[in-house]
Amino acid sequence: MLYIFNKTISNSKSILYSLTILYGINEYQSKKICKSVGINPQITVNKLKNYQVNRLIDYINKNLKIEQVLKQFNKNKLNELLEIKSIRGIRRSAGLPVRGQRTHTNAKTAKKFKKVFGKKQTKQVIKGKGKKFVKKKK
Repeated sequence: MLYIFNKTISNSKSILYSLTILYGINEYQSKKICKSVGINPQITVNKLKNYQVNRLIDYINKNLKIEQVLKQFNKNKLNELLEIKSIRGIRRSAGLPVRGQRTHTNAKTAKKFKKVFGKKQTKQVIKGKGKKFVKKKK
């Protein structure tokens, strides 16, 4: 087992597919990393030498934003859009499609992302006259 950036990478997979476990690296970038470091993308992780692993980690640190750095960058970008009150930021926070798609019948994917990017609303139960009223807090 290899640990890179607090992620466990299995020995059985090739380095091309095992790097895609890291948030922010896809197959294309993984192939590009292997080419620039000088590693065969088809080799498995357990056959890598220590100096190859060190070069791999150094290259990723210097040239790419991954894991927590990338997540923080995306969060800051979204907060910046909300701060300047752009249409993209407003629609993203409302859980609606951002790029002009139809909302009457579609937009199911955007509604899924509403849970991730939208503001969490807490509910307060108010008792009055024997009935329970639910008030949403923003």
